[in-house]
Order: sequence, then structure tokens, then C-alpha cells
Amino acid sequence: MQRNASGGDMRADHVSIELPLTSAPGSATATRMSPTISAGAGSLVKQRSFVLFLLSRSLSRFSSQIAGVAIGWQIYDLTGSAFDLGMVGLVQFLPTALLVFVAGSAADRYARKRVVQLCQLAEALTALFLVWGAFAGALTEVEIFVATFVLGIAGAFESPATAALLPLIAPGGTLQRATAISRGAAQVAPITGPALGGLAYAVAPGLPYGIMVVF
Repeated sequence: MQRNASGGDMRADHVSIELPLTSAPGSATATRMSPTISAGAGSLVKQRSFVLFLLSRSLSRFSSQIAGVAIGWQIYDLTGSAFDLGMVGLVQFLPTALLVFVAGSAADRYARKRVVQLCQLAEALTALFLVWGAFAGALTEVEIFVATFVLGIAGAFESPATAALLPLIAPGGTLQRATAISRGAAQVAPITGPALGGLAYAVAPGLPYGIMVVF
């Protein structure tokens, strides 16, 4: 408060000070962590549900890679046609392209675990048919293409349902790490599956399908 030179009234000068809103070191705000911070891989592999999910997804992709190689070789052995060999890939991919929206809706609408189980059951039954036909020498080109189409349909429904299961299985705060581990494990199948499928087919045409049934 100051008095002016003429002896007038006193006047108060108000000064406003703005302080930045910061959290003190060690405060609850500063130390708060996001619940999505990944936990260690060691804690995940101790979760039985996650390990079973990882094995199921990895082996399913592994068997599909084996099937792709074995079916391609068998079609080429039966027909000797490069065009028919190329059609194998188209028949495998076509259900995924046609059913992309239907399969995603089914994964949201129905029990995802049940969808995956039904898809894997269909794949196992198809593989059994191919095993029997390969060892009996009774498989025709049309039958192999039909079996390939069935496997493609099963894969089209299985893939989104399996992906949607992971957030329900991963423990709280481990989703990022669980996703990374799942994707890493899935990358092993395209590397090892075709090699094993080719070796198995060289031993016996029905052996790759037998491996599919086991996996």
C-alpha cells in the first residue's frame, strides 16, 4: 500500500501471479501408470489360459501352412498343370475374401471359443478325409479342391474369432506384451510349416494331412 505525494488516499496495487500446474515429484499423478503397461513375458507364460491360447493359435497356423504345401503338390502330381496349382491358392483365399464381414460378425455375436472349436473340428474332419483319400489313392482333383474350400471357410471364421479371444484371456495390464508374443509365435508357422509339409509329402502324400489332424 502506498501514499501519493499530495497526501491522498492510500491505494493498493494488486499483482496476480499464475503458477504452472505441475505435479510434485513422487505425487500420485506423476507416478500413475497406464494399465496397459506390458508385464514381463515370464508372468504371461505362467498363465495356463494364455499358454493354451498361444499353442492353439500357433499349431492351427502351422497345420494350415502344411496343408497349403501338401495340397499344392498333390494337385500338381495328379494333373501336372501349373494352372491348377495356382488355383489352389485362389480357392484357399476366396472364402476369406467373401466371408470377411460375416466372419467378423460371427466373432462378435457368438461365443468366440465355440466358434474356434467348431472351426478346428471342421479342419480336423477335412484332414481325416484327405488322409484316408491320400493313403487309399482315391482322391480326385475335385475332391481336393472341395476340401481346400472347406479349409478356407474354417480359416475365415477362425481367424477373427481367435484374435478377439486374446483381450479376454490376457491378464490385466498384459495385453500389449501378450499381443506381441502371439504375433511373434504366429510368424514361426510361415517359415517352418511349408518346409515340414514338403518333407512330409516327400515321405508319403498322406503324412502332411496326418500331421494336420494331430495339430
